Amino acid sequence: MKIRGGTRERMRAAMGARQTRRATPISAAFPLCTVISKHSILEDSIHVKRIALAVLLAITLIPAASFAQVMIRVGPPPPVYERRGPPPGDGYVWQDGYHRYDGDHYVWTAGHYERPPHRGQRWVAHHWVHHHDGYVLVEGHWR
Repeated sequence: MKIRGGTRERMRAAMGARQTRRATPISAAFPLCTVISKHSILEDSIHVKRIALAVLLAITLIPAASFAQVMIRVGPPPPVYERRGPPPGDGYVWQDGYHRYDGDHYVWTAGHYERPPHRGQRWVAHHWVHHHDGYVLVEGHWR
């Protein structure tokens, strides 16, 4: 068998006193190690792709969960009157309290002062909207 322009014997002669050894299998040298085959690499690649696909699917479904609405058949009680104190500093905006639904009854969430995240924004208060056979809470937000 020719090896790059020479025979195997010439290669051995050129190596001189060095002995040619056959490589021992990794399982013989390290009995606890396993040989990685092309099949296991392919299986790992498929496994990584499945995990990436599952993460991508979860990320795309997160916004859908935030649009979920709970419809309540009984309307909220009238708002509670709250006495506002002075704002804690310049730029703070009063956010009115509101009734939120907690399991089987309404609970009052007190109003408070908060600073807008960006200059010039205004607070749109929480409010309940009558929709078909019930009420839906529209969350307060900055606009």
